[in-house]
Amino acid sequence: MDRVVEEGTLVGPEPMPAFEEAVIGMGMLDLEGRFITVNAALCDLLGRSRTDLVSSTLHGVTGEDDIIKVFDAAASLGNAMRAPFVFEKPCRHAGGRTMWLSIAVSIVEDRSNRAFRLFAQFVDVSERKSAEGRLGEALGRYRSLVENLPAITYILNAADDFATTLYISPQIQELLGLSPELVMAGTDMWWPGTHPDDRKDVKSATWEHVRTGRPLSIEYRMIATDGRILWFRDEATMVRDAAGRLLYGQGVMHDITERKEAEASLRASEERFRSLIQNSLDVVVIYDAAAVVTYVSSSVDKVMGHSTEAMLGKAGFELVHPEDRPRARRLFERALRGAEGGLEAQVRARHGDGSWRWLEMIASNQLGIPSVEGIVVNYRDTTERHSLEGQLRQSQKMEAIGRLAGGVAHDFNNLLSVIQNYASLILESFDAGDQRGDDAHEIVKASERAANLTRQLLAFSRKEVARTQVVDLNEVISGFQKLLGPTIGEHIRLDMDLIPNVRPIKMDPNHLEQVIMNLAVNARDAMPLSGELSIATFNDQVDDACAFKLGLEPGDYACLRVTDSGHGIPEDIRSQVFEPFFTTKPVGAGTGLGLSTVHGIVAQAGGAIAIDSKPSGKGTALTVYFPAVEMDVDDRPDAAPTPERAPGAETILVVEDEPALLGLVKRVLERQDYEVLAANGGPDAIECARLHPGPIHLLVTDVVMPGMSGKVVAERLEALRGGIKTLFMSGYPHDVISERGLSDIEHYLAKPFRAEDLLKSVREALARPRSESSPPCLVPGAGFEPARPFGQCLLRAPRLPFRHPGEVGILGELSRRAGVRWRIAPLLTHSANIIICSCRSRGASPSSATG
Repeated sequence: MDRVVEEGTLVGPEPMPAFEEAVIGMGMLDLEGRFITVNAALCDLLGRSRTDLVSSTLHGVTGEDDIIKVFDAAASLGNAMRAPFVFEKPCRHAGGRTMWLSIAVSIVEDRSNRAFRLFAQFVDVSERKSAEGRLGEALGRYRSLVENLPAITYILNAADDFATTLYISPQIQELLGLSPELVMAGTDMWWPGTHPDDRKDVKSATWEHVRTGRPLSIEYRMIATDGRILWFRDEATMVRDAAGRLLYGQGVMHDITERKEAEASLRASEERFRSLIQNSLDVVVIYDAAAVVTYVSSSVDKVMGHSTEAMLGKAGFELVHPEDRPRARRLFERALRGAEGGLEAQVRARHGDGSWRWLEMIASNQLGIPSVEGIVVNYRDTTERHSLEGQLRQSQKMEAIGRLAGGVAHDFNNLLSVIQNYASLILESFDAGDQRGDDAHEIVKASERAANLTRQLLAFSRKEVARTQVVDLNEVISGFQKLLGPTIGEHIRLDMDLIPNVRPIKMDPNHLEQVIMNLAVNARDAMPLSGELSIATFNDQVDDACAFKLGLEPGDYACLRVTDSGHGIPEDIRSQVFEPFFTTKPVGAGTGLGLSTVHGIVAQAGGAIAIDSKPSGKGTALTVYFPAVEMDVDDRPDAAPTPERAPGAETILVVEDEPALLGLVKRVLERQDYEVLAANGGPDAIECARLHPGPIHLLVTDVVMPGMSGKVVAERLEALRGGIKTLFMSGYPHDVISERGLSDIEHYLAKPFRAEDLLKSVREALARPRSESSPPCLVPGAGFEPARPFGQCLLRAPRLPFRHPGEVGILGELSRRAGVRWRIAPLLTHSANIIICSCRSRGASPSSATG
């Protein structure tokens, strides 16, 4: 094409119609980048005239010398660039706005294949560039969001079976310690990093995901480079093209380690709670608002003998005793209304074995808690506690009755002593065959029966004074066997099963015989027609559980078991069999004191009784536990002392606050020619002893008296007139006199007593040697002479010259051996004969101090 000059302007040849009519801006340029010709579309695109453009260069349109880029590209491709060189540039419109142009420049060759012209096409891509900008911003925001999530985002290449990672977010560095660049460069993180225990599940789930195309959702553990183990929830999908071809896989790995740890902690807590509930001795039941059981702990089987399956769905309180259901329902309704505090009740419920158990129920309203939604009731088996409380109440009742019996016994025994002995005196005054003598004899027999009844009451209440010694169970039973045969009758067969070497026990032999007799008679009455009575002995070692049940101390016991084949004891009255005056026999057939007496004697000996009875004719076995002791020579009974004097040669001081009994004792003793000094109480006795000029050989005193006890009387008389022997007498029970310091007295006359018992006890008391516990004699002529009887006393020692303070210690040592504590304050010179001292007998109370 030749250039022409028209009106001084360089213009190209006449353009071709296709060139001119094209909708894309076009222009022909020389090799230096100057426009030779342009079409109308380019003029419209740039907002410039044809003349303006033809006189300008490409540099003037793009703002840069892009011709150099064109020739550089052509040089890299060879001498000619057949494909256009395309580049995009922001250009300014003639109106001032900036637009983006896509410029495609190609080289036009001549016939010699040399570059001759440049042909350029201009396309407005402003809208695309604007969309790309908006897309870039969106992608930036998306990338920022993805890379700041607490998760790992990844894209895997589907072309190589997802072996290559196309993209992975930088969170992998923080979570697993892996560099994103290394992973995308080909490092396999999934298989080596997956926890060995989870690899099989991950592999199986992944292949299922690929095979079916369904989204993947799986939880597994991965091991970080520093050894930490993290839990992830991996959710992935596959992306396909319009033809269904698999392009790539993309997914997100959420870090769920904290959630998993919380779930593990929750499971552990739930397991601990479940273990506590299931292994508790309490039963936890959840009721809905209609009082239907929706949950019950498995402990119901162990505690109540019912299965959880049988309990679920039960309505209301079916197992609660009918008498206690209203109480249980009231408690439930209070909990339903939301009441707080004091939601407790005691009810009886049916055990699986048919028995009734006492339960303590505590209710709370948990309807508002989604995981519970019910009234929670905690049941605790308190049967044992109720039993112990019942035993305590029974013990307290028996104790009260025993105290009543003991209080009555004192006065009653005084009266019985008077009745018995005056009746005996009257009886002696009548000749044989006199009807009045027979009447008096009946009075004596009636009083003896009354005395036996009193002794039974005292034995029941465990307050009869026991003369204990070590005894052999077998020996006592064998010696008592001849009496048992006639007692139980020929219609009952008696069997003995006494093991050798049964452990010895310590108790009153007479009481043991009474236990055997009462048990045998009670068994006989349970077999009115015929039967078998077995008496056995054996040794047993009571452990803690058995001791708690029986109310004993753990240890070794000797046991007596009496078994009969009678009608048995009904369960509803077993708790009453040891109560006094309780009997199932007809009126007049028994007093109801048999087993209560046995109970009192056994309890006093430190033992207990166990009952094993099977009603409906299967018999009863009563086992008596006696604490075993070691046999000691000192425990064996001593031989009776030999009287030292003939009856009637001594002076006896009798102290009794009951005038009738005092007169009776005085009369009985005077009939035996004793000289009797009678004193109505302690002060009277002290005054009588002070004024009596001659010796007093024996003090016979009641133990319990108003103002001054018999023990205090004896101590003061001993201090006043040393060497007086003492015989105590009392109708009070054992615990009362024990409180007065006489728990282990050896010479004791129990009321009521007969005249011959009194005389025998007096002779024995007078015949025994003077006790070593007596203090030094302080009577005139014995070496020391008291200036006054009590407190401090002034002693004159005419035959004991004290020349040195150390010699006074001789008196103190003699006193200590005699059981008396002395405080000695001697007024010593080189030849002293006056000592001021005070003394107190060993074991005496401060009020009974003597000197």
